[in-house]
Amino acid sequence: MMLYLYDMPYFNKEDFNFYGSSMSWDKRRFYDMIDKGMIKEWRPGGEKYGRAKLWELTHKGKSICSMVYKKLLMEEPISQEPRNNPIFKNSNYTDKIYKKIIQQMNRTKPDSGTE
Repeated sequence: MMLYLYDMPYFNKEDFNFYGSSMSWDKRRFYDMIDKGMIKEWRPGGEKYGRAKLWELTHKGKSICSMVYKKLLMEEPISQEPRNNPIFKNSNYTDKIYKKIIQQMNRTKPDSGTE
């Protein structure tokens, strides 16, 4: 959800619900994100103001999205330290598979585009 909202400077609850319709049903998602400090009210709304409330991602939410994009674009490696990444504790078969994939991704350098 946060990656959808990352590109929007401000959004209303209808925008949130529109993107949420592409995910599993969770009627508390919006309020859980507020409680976790991922989104905050940007502009009040209601009858008093005659306009809809607008929301935005918090600094915490934007930082998480930025970090995910950097890892996906291989601008920074995914941690291989067990204390930072529980996948590297080898707790089950799936974790071992993901561990190999992450190690391969970290070895692969993105093409710089220069020759």
